[in-house]
Amino acid sequence: MTLSANINKKKWPQADASLEISSGLDSRFAVTAGSLLGREHARIGKNNQDAVFVESRKELVLAVVCDGCSAGRFSEVGARLAAAWLARHIPTYAANISLERLPVALSKGLGHFLRRLALQLSTQLADLPGIVRDYLLFTFMVAIVTEDRTIIFGLGDGLFSVNGHVTVLEPGEGNAPNYLAYGLIPDQLTRRPESLVPEIYFSAPSQRLDSILIATDGVADLIAAAGQELNRSDLVEGIRPFEKQERYQRNPSLLQKRLNQISAAGIPLFDDTTIALIRRRSTTEEKKR
Repeated sequence: MTLSANINKKKWPQADASLEISSGLDSRFAVTAGSLLGREHARIGKNNQDAVFVESRKELVLAVVCDGCSAGRFSEVGARLAAAWLARHIPTYAANISLERLPVALSKGLGHFLRRLALQLSTQLADLPGIVRDYLLFTFMVAIVTEDRTIIFGLGDGLFSVNGHVTVLEPGEGNAPNYLAYGLIPDQLTRRPESLVPEIYFSAPSQRLDSILIATDGVADLIAAAGQELNRSDLVEGIRPFEKQERYQRNPSLLQKRLNQISAAGIPLFDDTTIALIRRRSTTEEKKR
């Protein structure tokens, strides 16, 4: 469920027309990402169960975040394999079908991949529910920027922000988001088929885009910590600086370093926290390239 209202397009700043040139999207958009092991997972000896991938190509820019189910023993396996699968196949799918049809087509392809993987891990069909629960339950969110259009879609909870306008996606009743892999064992894990179809959260012309941030639900702790002191001259500022400050555009490693700094200062980020960021380059930065 989307908590915030749809973004009011009238509030969007128009992109600088000087950037709309024939060069590739990789020269106009910078990408970066960071991921941090949550304090609670560290306490109980679990790995970071999130996964992230970002890439800037001439023909498209993409970001993927996946969040493994905390109840799964090794759900980071499915999350990381899914992020890699999506990142590898998105360019091919996007070159052959419209962006509006892309979420459903990708989820079907990913579902087939997960089924093959689950069967390879199972010694018999009776093992399948356990394999799914232990390894393959994860949410995912994808952002794609093409020359003409930008789209964000996914399945499950998390957060995204477009040009600084934040939307929080709730996990649903009982803090139990929908997982694509539930479709592999409908007899054991009953879900309505329509609930396992990815939702398009956002779609708009790319010329209006300045920044996209997509994140797993652990980022809620980072937002809640805004205003806390890291040291005498530095405060936690939530996610806003990642979209607004050019230093994160100029140096992609700074996002991960900032997450590390916040964690090292003892700010309580209880769940795994993963952020992927797409930002339009400033005119100066683009000319340098």
